[in-house]
Formats: sequence, structure tokens, C-alpha cells
Amino acid sequence: MKFVVVQRYSEMRRTIWLAALLVITCYAAAQDISVTKFERCFTCVNLNPVYDNTGTACALIRFMVRDTSMVIEPNNGYVKRETRIGEIRLHVPIATKRLTLRLYGLKPLRDYELPVRLEPKVTYDADIEAANIVIDTTVVVETPLKPEEKEGIDERPVIRGGSGVVERNMTHPYFGIGWNVVPLNGPELLLGIDASHHVIELSCVYGLRKTDPLFYYTTLANEEHPRAAWQYGAIRGSLSYGYDFLKKERVGVVPMIGATGSYYRGINYMGIATGEYKKASSFSAFAGLRLKWAPTKHLNVNVTPRYDVNLYRSNTCKLICIYDGRLKGWTRGFNLSAGVSWVFGN
Repeated sequence: MKFVVVQRYSEMRRTIWLAALLVITCYAAAQDISVTKFERCFTCVNLNPVYDNTGTACALIRFMVRDTSMVIEPNNGYVKRETRIGEIRLHVPIATKRLTLRLYGLKPLRDYELPVRLEPKVTYDADIEAANIVIDTTVVVETPLKPEEKEGIDERPVIRGGSGVVERNMTHPYFGIGWNVVPLNGPELLLGIDASHHVIELSCVYGLRKTDPLFYYTTLANEEHPRAAWQYGAIRGSLSYGYDFLKKERVGVVPMIGATGSYYRGINYMGIATGEYKKASSFSAFAGLRLKWAPTKHLNVNVTPRYDVNLYRSNTCKLICIYDGRLKGWTRGFNLSAGVSWVFGN
């Protein structure tokens, strides 16, 4: 009886060990791709950082791999990929938290959590291990270094990875307020879209500066009688296009061209009004240069000098310009605006 109990106990223990070994073997088989090291390289200096669409410098991750056909998908995508022999380099936004790694024939490693928080212009090294798959003692999928591979750069416009999509030409809307210093002296509203380096913007200025009072007379029996008296103010709307050729992390220089339509509304002066000469308008084209500084990721400080060239004036506008050179300067000449804008998006 004692022998039977001992024998059954031995068989049970052997069964438990076999089950545990099977579980461990299955788990190990499932880990076809693994990250064995991920750490910051303190001796590396990134002299040529890459910037994302928000103007923030990216982090550089160098993946040491045996097969450079491996697909690496950060959860926020990447800005640039460089392929070297035995190495993949990804320039990723600093908001990246997770990675998904894929290689043909192997079980993907999904949502690998980065052990450190990424910093701009910092280089990180990661060692990637990809196992061979063996069936009936025959290797059907291997991951050796391919001798025909050459160094090169692979930049992809759209990368899908994890829970997000990053496009190199993402658009970021923005809203701004400012002040037109010269010549209208009034508040300005901005609404625009920044698509990578391209900027399209609508703006509107409400001028607080007014012309001198202008009197319009009628002659009756050789005597002049005032029939209207107006003091004019301006409301100006502009549509512009710019290209940021110096888009960096903190500064930008944007040459701009555009068109402006101005509306001049007369304010009744001394209670004399007949409705005549109350409205005027003009149309002009302009070229300018916007200087930008970004103290934060979303906040921009702008200064925009520009020069307007008049293309059209209504008859009333021409008449006003004859007697008041101030309004003539509103239709053409030097303009200066300054303000701040808030950029939406990540």
C-alpha cells in the first residue's frame, strides 16, 4: 500500500513538472520578438535633429536588429526612418510611449512600453532579438543579416502604428489676436491653417483711427450749403499664403503674399447726413514677412511687416483720397502688425 502511494506521488510530481515545462515552452515560443535592452546613450550627440510638424525636435532611437526589414510602429508614428546595415534608426515624437514590432513569419511584439520618457534631441539604443521558427528540425524562417542589403534612407509619408496615425504633412489650425500698429491702429483677428511648411490665413482688422471730417456741399443760388459730413473709419479683411522655409523648434520665418479688401464706413458728423458718400471701398495686394517665436509648443508670438499695393478704389474712395491723405495711406504703403496665436493639435 505504501509503495502504491509513493508511486502515485511520483507520477503526480512528474506530471506537474511536465505541465510546467510545457507552459514555459509555450510562453518562450510566443516571444518570437523581444527587446533585450533600451537605454539612453549618454555619449551620443545628435548634431542634426529632425523636427516634427509642431516644430519640436524628435528623439532618435537606434534599433540593433539582424533583419532590417522589421517593421517598427510607434504609437504616434515616426517622422523619419533610416536603414543601416544591422540597424534601424527612427526619429520619433517625444510623446511616443509604446512600440509594436513585426517581422514576417514571427509573432509580433505589440505595445511594448518604453521604459524611459523620451526627450528631444536625445539618442536611445535598443537591442532587438528575433527568434528562428523550427518545424520538424527544418528552419523555415530565419533572420540573418542579408548580404545584399545596403545602407539607405526610407522616409514614409504616413505611418500607422499602435493607436495613432502620424502624417508628415499634418495640418494644425490656429487662432490669433493682435494689433495693427500701422496704419489702422486697431485690433486684429487671425484664423489659419499650418500644413507642415505651408500657411493659409484669414485676418480682419477693425481700425480705430479715423479721417478728418469731410463736408460735402451743394450750391444753391450761388451759395454752398452742406448736405453731408462724414468721418471715415476702416475695416480690412485679408487672405494670405506663406511658406515657412526656416521652421525650427522655436523660431520661424514666413514670407507671405496675399490680397486685401477694405471697407470704409462714414460716421455722421455734426448731424448732417443725406446718405451720399457714406461708403467707400478699395482692393490691394501685398507682400510681407512674418517672424515667429514659439515660447511653448502651442503658443506663437508674431511680428508681420508688409507692403500693400493698391489695385482698385471706388469713386468715393478716390474722392476722399484727394482731400485726406490719411485714407490714401490706408490703401497702399507700409503695414505693421504684432500679436499672438494658439496652435491646436498635438
